[in-house]
Amino acid sequence: MRLYNSHYPWYIDAESANPTGVTLHELFAAIWLSMMTPISNADYWNNEMNGEVRERIAAAWFARCEDDGERKRGVRRVDFLMDRVILEGFVRGKDGMWEMTIKRPT
Repeated sequence: MRLYNSHYPWYIDAESANPTGVTLHELFAAIWLSMMTPISNADYWNNEMNGEVRERIAAAWFARCEDDGERKRGVRRVDFLMDRVILEGFVRGKDGMWEMTIKRPT
């Protein structure tokens, strides 16, 4: 099962050991693993982002980290979502993939 979101520049692949489909545990474990992956310099300094977007990602990283120990681990992929941290669900998307719909808290 492949997930995507326009605010998250990576695909999330949930793979299953069961031929009948992906379990919820496998799905949420794949999302968590992808979101907690540290980014590379190339991810942060790509040509598609400007300084304002980088500042918003850095602010999301700072707000997420509760202590210096976590801050030392650096920016993670989840920080690219900035303040969009509510998972609404999944919608069948293009080419057999699923769009992960997210929103800002109200």
